Amino acid sequence: MAHQPKAYKKFVATAATATLVATALVPAASAAETKSFTDVSKNYKEAVDYLLANGITEGTSATTFGTTGDITRGDAAVFIARALKLDTANAKDQGFTDLNNRVAKAVNAVAEAKIASGTSATTFNPDAKITRQEMAKILVNAYELDGKGTSNSFTDVNSNWDEYVDALVKTGVTLGLTDNLFGATDNVTRGQFALFIFRAEHLTPATPEVVSVSAINGKQLEIKFNKAVDKDTVITKTTAGGDIAGSLVDGVFTFTALKKADGTTASNTVSADVATGSLSADGKTLTVSTGAGVFEGNYTVSVNKGVESADGQDVPAFSTLIYVKDEVAPVLLSGNASAKTNTNQLTLVFSEPVDHTGAVAYIDGTPATLSAGSNANELTVTSSTAIDAGKTVGVQVLNVKDAAGNVIAPNPSNTNVTVLANTTAPAVSSVTVTGEKTFTATFTKPVNSATFLNNVAVVSGGISPSSTAFTVSNVSADGKTVTFSTSANIFANAATFTGTLIISKEVQDNAGNKLGADYSQSITFNKDVTAPAVSSVTTDSTNKKVLVTFSKNVNLVGSAAATIAKVTLINSNGKVVALDASATASIVNNNQLQIDNNGVALAAGTYTVRLAAGAVQDGLTENNQNAATTQTLVVKAPAAAADTAKPVVTTNTTVTGYNGASTAPAAEQVLTYTVVDSGSGIDINSVLSLANYTIDGKVLPTGTYITTSGYSASAPTGTVTVSLHLPSASISKATTSSQLVISNLKDLAGNVITPAVTAALAIGEGVAPTLASVNIATGDNTTLVTAFSEDVTGVTLAAFTVTLNGKDVSSEASFTAITVGPDKGKYYIQVAQSYDAVLGTVFIDVNGDADYDAGTDVSLATGVATPPTATEVNFTSAAVSNLKVDLDTVTSITDTQGNLATVATKVVK
Repeated sequence: MAHQPKAYKKFVATAATATLVATALVPAASAAETKSFTDVSKNYKEAVDYLLANGITEGTSATTFGTTGDITRGDAAVFIARALKLDTANAKDQGFTDLNNRVAKAVNAVAEAKIASGTSATTFNPDAKITRQEMAKILVNAYELDGKGTSNSFTDVNSNWDEYVDALVKTGVTLGLTDNLFGATDNVTRGQFALFIFRAEHLTPATPEVVSVSAINGKQLEIKFNKAVDKDTVITKTTAGGDIAGSLVDGVFTFTALKKADGTTASNTVSADVATGSLSADGKTLTVSTGAGVFEGNYTVSVNKGVESADGQDVPAFSTLIYVKDEVAPVLLSGNASAKTNTNQLTLVFSEPVDHTGAVAYIDGTPATLSAGSNANELTVTSSTAIDAGKTVGVQVLNVKDAAGNVIAPNPSNTNVTVLANTTAPAVSSVTVTGEKTFTATFTKPVNSATFLNNVAVVSGGISPSSTAFTVSNVSADGKTVTFSTSANIFANAATFTGTLIISKEVQDNAGNKLGADYSQSITFNKDVTAPAVSSVTTDSTNKKVLVTFSKNVNLVGSAAATIAKVTLINSNGKVVALDASATASIVNNNQLQIDNNGVALAAGTYTVRLAAGAVQDGLTENNQNAATTQTLVVKAPAAAADTAKPVVTTNTTVTGYNGASTAPAAEQVLTYTVVDSGSGIDINSVLSLANYTIDGKVLPTGTYITTSGYSASAPTGTVTVSLHLPSASISKATTSSQLVISNLKDLAGNVITPAVTAALAIGEGVAPTLASVNIATGDNTTLVTAFSEDVTGVTLAAFTVTLNGKDVSSEASFTAITVGPDKGKYYIQVAQSYDAVLGTVFIDVNGDADYDAGTDVSLATGVATPPTATEVNFTSAAVSNLKVDLDTVTSITDTQGNLATVATKVVK
């Protein structure tokens, strides 16, 4: 993929808590990697998790990210190239002569994209540290940030760097160290660079999308969007049709439990149909809670078409793979209770949803009863005796578990709960007339709606007053605002009705505190005499139904047939278009008159709609009816049937270029699959994106590339054969049961595949073994311990050249392969020393003639009167000034996979 501006890039991430093994893989670091970093604080965690999940970088070791270590120019280039998905494989050589293989392709790609430049025409200086001002330029070029209209006030930033620093300040990617100092020449750490990339990646994008999916625990997922979404497109508004309150919108989300390579199900089944959701205040985070199911194992999570942003944009379909293994114990966070005088119930709040089955509770040492609370992460503790307001009690719970079976930590857990005195009486804070016969009353605290029965009325009439009862028709979510209405005819022949609203002192809050005194105020209702007016006339998507929308709720005046008779359609030629003889009329959505033309579609064109008076009425006191009106109706040709079918992927288990154990793989191992979409056709860019593939939850090996056959841009509906070319030299471990996961492939209509998982794949290891180390043995100065990078066979002394003080002394070397003990798999090398009694010289007899020959043999000591007791060279002796070992004959040395070893040199001293 060529370099593109930020607004057009699509990145996928995962955040996983450090203690919860739950990671989104698109592609992703393994859960173990994310969990094990010991040097990542909470300030850097989200950024580091994001970089790991998107394959942008790795840690400096299995347990460290290297957060506080300075980042080099070469590593920064690798970060940027991966973040932007630059085409590193095809980047042109930029002429830098100081690049190693690890960074070369990334540096060439970054330089080609004019994101960063070399320190000269031929050097990039990849090992040099990067400063904050250099970082500013790289980020601005990479993400096309604009600093226009901003002028930084830093005294240490000169004109060469001002525009770049201005852009970072304007966008909030980073600020200064102080109000006056940017730290322009300070080095940037790996942790800081991770933060800067993360922030640049998450600047407000042009189009909405799913950012990440991750598990909070075994019962809950968190789906993050980059923009606020329309709540009604993800969570149902009502419980009609048997939906659970707050349930997910039907068909929008799917959770699929994946299978093991042997075909058996590896994960619990969890259904989106019985899951519920809650949307964060900013509309960007959807928390999904399962019904009866528990997430454990591998799942594909799909967000299908149908989600919209708050500003009405479609959110593209999205699918990803997550791994969930909840190993985090729930924690008792707090307890609370309140009462007017006393209570026997306390509420305990936990860190996650909990199960009280088999759990035990005590209040001040006395057994108590546990039951489910009002929220999934709460439990109610019921005492056998009342607890007075103001009293503090000790609560202990034992064996409370989360859905995954993790027992509370510590177990048991204790907390103190004070029963707060709730003696404040509720009060009316405002009353607002909201309709012809409705008003709302807002109270200072939540109230018990049942106590309003027979306690709310409007009194009118003077000497002989009459009382009109009002009843509750709605209560707000917080319990403070109550809507009241009456069906009585309060107006008689008048246009208004004025009386005294009385809310009885018997009204109570949820603790039983009464209002204290009757509340009264004058209140006036105005008879609604406004006729319903037509707002618009449209058709449904099939053009088989005409929808007349009114300014208020309406109902039919007469029968459906009588209503049909009041509707006349005239086409653009002036011809009256007769409705079908079986057409019907009804009210939908409370304020729409629907004319159903019995399955007969109106032809495309412009119509005049004449609606006679008295077709609908508002059902209020005056039964206000519509006036006669003439409206324009534009009927468009029906859109072609939407393509909702997902592309179909067919996988196989053949790996070309690998014949099994003990056989070195070819330079490339090729995995092949096919994908076809008979509707709109395959989006080939999704096929070619390496980010859409993982093997065993990991990004594909470095250097992997993709080729296709059978694809035609002019006819994209054909079957496409896709080949993933894995460089064997980047595969460090052979496997017999790997799984390739293919996700986020889509067609041109935006339908995303259900992630495909291969059965067991056999993939060969292709990393050549080499000499890893040569060291003088601890406690034995006459022995060199040689170790290879992995287990090898075929090692003999002939493979090595030992050079001591500039002379090849291999002829005097001896060799031992170690097969047991802590040095198993290593090789010992010793060099024999000789003694020339005539000259009194200790030496290495290079030419093997038993006499010391100056210039040929290696002298170790002179003037030695008696032969030394040691027969081997002491490598730590001052006489040994330099020593190296070359592995230079490798034709017989192979690893267990059959990969031939590579030559190497190790300098010992």
